[in-house]
Amino acid sequence: MSARKPLRAGLIGLGSMGRNHARVLNSLEGVELVAVADPVAGADSAPAGVPVVRTVDELVAKGIDYAVVACP
Repeated sequence: MSARKPLRAGLIGLGSMGRNHARVLNSLEGVELVAVADPVAGADSAPAGVPVVRTVDELVAKGIDYAVVACP
């Protein structure tokens, strides 16, 4: 039996809830947090090694399987 490929997750928003979602997504087995989209957040707001992009289009271009929306 072959191992499943991890789901490639994206996150939209790095406010207080977004940072919590980033932490959880980054710790889930079988999930790879590919990138976070936030127009104003700095790169240091995301977990180490997870890039921050400015637009949802840039996030989708990273090849995500799904996105978590954490913004008002």
